[in-house]
Amino acid sequence: MAYRTDFGIAIVGAGIGGLGMGMTLKRQLGFDDFVIYERDSDIGGTWSANTYPGCASDVRIHGYCYSNILKPDWEKSRGSQPEILSYLLDVTEKYDLRTHCVFNTSVSKAQWDDLTSVWRITITNGKGEVSFISAKVLVSAMGVLVEPNVPAFPGVNDFKGPTFHSARYRHDVDLHGKQIAVVGNGCTAAQLVPSISEDPTVNVTQYCRTPMWYVPGPHIPYSSFWKRVYATVPFAMRLHRIRSQTIHDLGWFLIGYRLPFMSAKAQKSLTRYIMAMAPKEYASKMTPDYAPGCRRIILDNDYLSSLHRPNITPVFHGVGSIAEDGIIGEDGVHRPCDVIIYATGFVVDKYRTEIRGRSGKSLDDFFEEQGGPTAYLGTTVPDFPNFMLVQGPNTTTGHASVIFSEECQFNYAIQLFKPILRGELESVAPTDGATTRYNDWLQARISSSVWTQCSSWYRAGGTGKIFSNFPGPLVLFWWLTLTPRWSDYDVRGRRKDAWKRKRNMISILRGMCFLVAVAGLPLALQAQAAGIINIAPLGRALTGMRNLFSFMRP
Repeated sequence: MAYRTDFGIAIVGAGIGGLGMGMTLKRQLGFDDFVIYERDSDIGGTWSANTYPGCASDVRIHGYCYSNILKPDWEKSRGSQPEILSYLLDVTEKYDLRTHCVFNTSVSKAQWDDLTSVWRITITNGKGEVSFISAKVLVSAMGVLVEPNVPAFPGVNDFKGPTFHSARYRHDVDLHGKQIAVVGNGCTAAQLVPSISEDPTVNVTQYCRTPMWYVPGPHIPYSSFWKRVYATVPFAMRLHRIRSQTIHDLGWFLIGYRLPFMSAKAQKSLTRYIMAMAPKEYASKMTPDYAPGCRRIILDNDYLSSLHRPNITPVFHGVGSIAEDGIIGEDGVHRPCDVIIYATGFVVDKYRTEIRGRSGKSLDDFFEEQGGPTAYLGTTVPDFPNFMLVQGPNTTTGHASVIFSEECQFNYAIQLFKPILRGELESVAPTDGATTRYNDWLQARISSSVWTQCSSWYRAGGTGKIFSNFPGPLVLFWWLTLTPRWSDYDVRGRRKDAWKRKRNMISILRGMCFLVAVAGLPLALQAQAAGIINIAPLGRALTGMRNLFSFMRP
């Protein structure tokens, strides 16, 4: 794209969130005055960065795609990293999003300018060259599971062999015939360990500090028959997608939140699964003492069965320190190794870019004041006008597809920023009061959830405020983000009064159309048939209302 310094919208990140926002701008508004900055060399975000062996989605793949671009020919029920990345490349080409992308470029700072109502943004390219641009709206789509977390173990820099995080996997390191130490036993490790241990010459020692819950999550191949059905039978693929999303959403919600007896039943069932699948000498050590759902439940494809291999040795202790030639566990035992792979998660409660709002306060400062990441509907932040967080605080369930909640955010943000892009308003930001009320309601619901019963990455600092999960089914989040409640926003601009009159008139007309549709439709149809009136304008008005739900349709 030609170099420019001013844009309608600046999007940070070309992963699922950034691409989805760009696509929604084009689809719903026909708007293309936006730029996407990506620090890596191509699109994909986490699906470009994470290339470790076995990397795949643990959500059913027909639910892990954009609602308007379903794919009938997924190979398996859980998509592999290469296949998901290929899907995102196809989406990029279909909506010509690559022309909006600036690669190998990071946003290092953004400051709101209240005099001109724009964001002043500092960008740095791969050569270290600094430039400055401005945008009316700033969208942060940098993702959550991005920045690798390598614990500061004593002696972490002393090891003489190769060490790397799973999210920065080194394919140039040959594991054949080597002793490998894998630190961590979360979702990544459950995919990585079975994959690298398929080579019988590779000996894996896995450090498992905290037991995890597992449920069956096989990667079932789709036959050519089902691919044809999804491609040719109307609504078949969409119905399958709805079923998958409902299982993930409501199923986990019932287990982990509202019905304690369901959680107890699930705990017994999952315990039986671990006892049946894991080697007998490990099973009791691998059974957690906390409720299912408190930490992310692992979808088990072949991890537990792989522990029967003679070349895998789990160690049920954490890492004490790192030596030149191996790891000393918390049990004091020195275990030599040739390579260390950290599957230790990500930094999730710190913001990676300096963003400063109307008062000059940074986003990190605001989060710290609130005891952890906080936003209104997980999307907008008080004192940060014309700013959006994609996959912001408390927008996911921990087990359902993040793409669904992100699409809810896209639809919400489009309505919020439309008057900005049209010049009807200059800035919008949620009020402090609305943000406080929403988060008080949120945390009250969370307080009775299973997530409070243990430490996890769902919480600030591991033990503090729960900032990741939404306390309810995602259909509730969809309802809350269906349309903005403008009374919860600080709206500014010289044409603000005219915009308010227009909005009030539209609301009145929509209400009247709804009443006419419900109460007067039979009479109107008779009058239409008799040639007395023409109700086509009413149909167009109702179609306009239906457009509020357009992100749900292909």
